[in-house]
Amino acid sequence: MLITRSVLSVYLSLIVLLLFTLAPVSASSPAPDVPQLQSEAEPLAAHLDPSGHLRTSPGFSGTLDAEGWQMSLDPDGAPRFAPLQAQAASSTSWDPQFSPRGTSWRVRALAVDGDSVYVGGGFVAAGDIMADYVTRWDSSTGEWSPVGEFHSAVEALLFSGGYLYAGGEYFLSRWDPSTQTWTDLGNPDGTVRAITVLGDYVYIGGYFTDVDGVPVSSVARWNKTSQTWGAVGSGVDKVVYALAAGDGLLYLGGVFDSAGGMAAGKMASWNPGSGAWATLNGGATGGEVNTLAYYAGMLYAGGWITETGGVTVTNVARWDGGQWHAMGDNLTGSVYGLSAGSQGVFATTSLEYDVSDPEPFNMGVKWDGGSGKWVRLGEGLDCVDHYSYCDTYAVAAANGKLYFGGDFNLAGDQTALHVAAYNLNPGAWFPLYNGPYGQGVDGEVLSIVVKGSDVYIGGWFQRVGGIAANHIARWDSQTHTWHALGEGTNWGVYALALMGNDLYVGGRFGQAGGVDTSYLARYDTLLGTWHAVGPGTDPGPNDWVEALAVDGSKLYVGGYFTAIRDVGASDHIAVWDAVAQDWALVAGTDIHGAVFAILPLADNVYVGGMFYQNSGSTYEHIARWHLPTGTWHAMDFGLDGDVHSLVPYGTDVLAGGVFPGRVQLWDSSSQTWDILPGGWLGGGSYGGIAYDLAVTASGEIIVVGDFTQAGDMQAWGIAQYSATCQRWMPVEQGFNARGQSLALMGDRLYAGGSFSLTGAQPAYRFANRPVSDGVCVFVPLVVRD
Repeated sequence: MLITRSVLSVYLSLIVLLLFTLAPVSASSPAPDVPQLQSEAEPLAAHLDPSGHLRTSPGFSGTLDAEGWQMSLDPDGAPRFAPLQAQAASSTSWDPQFSPRGTSWRVRALAVDGDSVYVGGGFVAAGDIMADYVTRWDSSTGEWSPVGEFHSAVEALLFSGGYLYAGGEYFLSRWDPSTQTWTDLGNPDGTVRAITVLGDYVYIGGYFTDVDGVPVSSVARWNKTSQTWGAVGSGVDKVVYALAAGDGLLYLGGVFDSAGGMAAGKMASWNPGSGAWATLNGGATGGEVNTLAYYAGMLYAGGWITETGGVTVTNVARWDGGQWHAMGDNLTGSVYGLSAGSQGVFATTSLEYDVSDPEPFNMGVKWDGGSGKWVRLGEGLDCVDHYSYCDTYAVAAANGKLYFGGDFNLAGDQTALHVAAYNLNPGAWFPLYNGPYGQGVDGEVLSIVVKGSDVYIGGWFQRVGGIAANHIARWDSQTHTWHALGEGTNWGVYALALMGNDLYVGGRFGQAGGVDTSYLARYDTLLGTWHAVGPGTDPGPNDWVEALAVDGSKLYVGGYFTAIRDVGASDHIAVWDAVAQDWALVAGTDIHGAVFAILPLADNVYVGGMFYQNSGSTYEHIARWHLPTGTWHAMDFGLDGDVHSLVPYGTDVLAGGVFPGRVQLWDSSSQTWDILPGGWLGGGSYGGIAYDLAVTASGEIIVVGDFTQAGDMQAWGIAQYSATCQRWMPVEQGFNARGQSLALMGDRLYAGGSFSLTGAQPAYRFANRPVSDGVCVFVPLVVRD
């Protein structure tokens, strides 16, 4: 049980103490030499000594206002108070090493001013700093710094006239580096996709019909002198993706069919002096024009285009003021960014491959006028995470360096998350990250196990820190270094379990270390070798594995599979005997649904997942296999939702998932389920999910998942439960996205998931911190007159 008699007696004594201390007594017999409290509640601070103890004693009348204070107990049981603000302001205890090498999400825009490279997109961290959607890289010092506090994802950036302009959904804002302040310039009713400056005006393009009450049509301009908005003629009929200024003209590109009322093929120009529109010899044929760049009398246009002014092109073309020219035929991916200047013409595209060259080709390229071809910069940019679109959206050139931003995570042979630089001389890629940190993981961490000083992680990733590691890796907590496990797996890892020196690995992969393994593999941690699990030519389950648990020499395996190859049918669970080197099929399970969690404990094996009675299962999301009799049993009425985690709590069982409460305790004595007294986990994307649980040596319960509320406290993605206090508590400021895995190493907690921030500190998908017991936060009883 969670509450012992001794704990209950402490609670009762505490309540009596508080009532006796704060309750009003007869005003005719006050305690001598003790001041009277007034009828209105007096501040608690006025009655505390320097150590935080109450100076009051029986004999008061009136009340104390304890709002904003927390109470803990000294070893002798005396109450001590401290302001809640002091706890909230405490410094973070998360390990700072696991920041991203770059930014925590995609980069959509770049702008350069001398040594300052401004980066905008959907990220919230850059290197080892918080960076809400826009940040600055100092190319001279190699450091990130914040650019004020921003409010929304950035789609476009421009540096001009000493100011940085940023645009996105419903906003155009201006940053003044001298005063370090942002100013909102306007609020269009749609998204700003492009910004440029021409004369006294700042022009914006996108898809909107109004800016601060002024009717416009996908393009508008802001007068820097009068600070007012105006239309650009009658505008265009659809989206503007790109703007450029040159020769006194404004150039527009996008997906529009008409400009100023005349037919225009995705491109047009506007003369601010005469107000006249022109269509650039018919514009472009194809999908869209995504980017424009102007330099030395030439306009460069890129996108998904096949023809400009009757000239066949391959996604990029050049306009000399009178006619169009093709620029090679080897940019086969859609062009998203162009930069033209004294250093050359550079382009960014979606990832494409040349049929004669298996290496990534078009992510970052330079125009070679001599050969009439686009040439890859070094080894190029690449994407190695399974879910990425692998597009590069922006390029900027300055001081002999090129800066690229997008969805990639590899520059040359180095980890570079979403932003990277290329040094033209001597010709080398380098990531943008700070100092000794940058040890984050480039994808989700779904499972963690600990062996001595080593931490093994599995999930959907292919880079850890600065090295390649396919979906599985080892963190050496003593040397603070990552290590790959050979070739790793060829697809995602969902479950890890240790049996002696063997690491068992389950997931969706078909190969591990180059060995055919069919969803389950064994890694020898001493020899560094991979092996299939099971005899025969086609061993292992017939579908992916979600859960692993070890009990002595037996490995329990659960997941979506319905058979063990070369052995026979198995209803989502089977047992591997490491001594006999053979499988045992679990008969009579009648589960009929995927198994997500397994817990061997005493004479039972507890199994949880997404099986339920309406799907034909005998059991409601959880069942118990009794080892001595080899029989299955229901657990009361089961749990009303998927079970994702099972951990022991003494002789009882804690379950985490999507059922009521999200965390429940199975009392092995009474054979009943109970929601923890501290309340439910809630919020998040799906109303609260507990993905993983861990129990500390002192009995504190730690949970990670997709939630924003734990009991009556805000707790983002991670929370801690104290059985002594009987309540949930936040773990500092939590995560900015879901947590999915936990493991304890002595007094340290390791956590993995989809997050990129732990409170105010970057921690990219992986983090660790010391474990400490929660401080019970009591609000003293206040008795009103």
